[in-house]
Amino acid sequence: NKKVKVLKDNSGYQEFLQAANSAKGPDMLFGIAHNNLGTFQAAGLLEEVPSDFVNRDDYVGSNVWDAVSYDGKAYGVPISMETYALFYNKDIVSKLPETMNELVEQAKAHGPSGFQFPINDFYYTAAFVQSYG
Repeated sequence: NKKVKVLKDNSGYQEFLQAANSAKGPDMLFGIAHNNLGTFQAAGLLEEVPSDFVNRDDYVGSNVWDAVSYDGKAYGVPISMETYALFYNKDIVSKLPETMNELVEQAKAHGPSGFQFPINDFYYTAAFVQSYG
């Protein structure tokens, strides 16, 4: 039986990199953002997850493994996935926009409440920024 010491770390990204490169670095991480995976792998901080560690067929789709892979090798195990949705009022919008330009034009036509989006919350904004709009 191995002893496991669980620590909650509230430090930031740079603090993690410093700790990971020291003798006091963690042996295992839980819940890291997938967009840090490439940086951590390139820094030599991650080990490949053995292919028989989990049954990949138990997951909704194979694309979830792309988020935890780098150069075709898995360095993490997906713990969750999410998606965004665009809700609209059928009484106001008769034809769904197919492009961002159409969305902007429809929003302008309906004034200040034509499109509502929590732009100050990067959790929601990141999807638009990282996909170039």
